[in-house]
Amino acid sequence: MDIHNMEIISYILFDQLNGITMLRDLEEAIERTNGCPYRRTFHSDRGWGYQMTAYQAMLEEHHIFQSMTRKGNCYDNAP
Repeated sequence: MDIHNMEIISYILFDQLNGITMLRDLEEAIERTNGCPYRRTFHSDRGWGYQMTAYQAMLEEHHIFQSMTRKGNCYDNAP
């Protein structure tokens, strides 16, 4: 979600969540935000998918800053 205008940038629905579906969703979000003139920041909790090496590598490859909550503090990414 784009916090500036509350627009959903990307979403994906599957029967089972796995690394491949998460990476596919991230690829779509990256595509849709490629022309962004500002630093892109990806906020997430500490879910297993967001900690995958491939997921973090894809963010880094596209110069996207990853903001992750501290362990045990669900309010870190709250508005």
